[in-house]
Amino acid sequence: AESTKRSGGASMAAASVLSDAAALCCAEAETAQRQLTAQEEQALGIKRQLQQERVLSALGNRDVSLRDLVVALGEPLTHAESPARKSAVALLSRALEAVPVELLDEKSTDHLFEFYCSRLQDYPCAAEVISGLRVLLDRSSLAEAQLSRLSTSLLDESDVRCLPQRERYAAIELVMS
Repeated sequence: AESTKRSGGASMAAASVLSDAAALCCAEAETAQRQLTAQEEQALGIKRQLQQERVLSALGNRDVSLRDLVVALGEPLTHAESPARKSAVALLSRALEAVPVELLDEKSTDHLFEFYCSRLQDYPCAAEVISGLRVLLDRSSLAEAQLSRLSTSLLDESDVRCLPQRERYAAIELVMS
């Protein structure tokens, strides 16, 4: 397993954590289509929280890389149903906070930045996207061109006025920082 970690792949246990996380994100779409009882909603919330903690722990222990997580979340990040996308983007944004700063190399940061900027028009996921961008701004030094791209994405390519007040405020804070 140690050689698997060094070569960039996830161990079997870590791969299981990642596949479970992706499956849980996709399950969000299925449960959104039917009415859940309060008890079912509570159980799903607990399951979601435990799964996030497992993923964050695996990242913190360096059992999996951020790249492994992005690959595992590929389907949910582009899922047709917004609850699945929202759950996957939320998990990715929380993972960005958990990853040690020294593991956020320039290539990864650039790729994630472009992903988040392209998702600003996905209004159901706006809060999670803005959260991820905030983490990137706080934890890495973005080039002037990227900051310009962020402003353009927020102010020209998306309609910030359509967002709920809380997300509008967070979006404007991004531009002002």
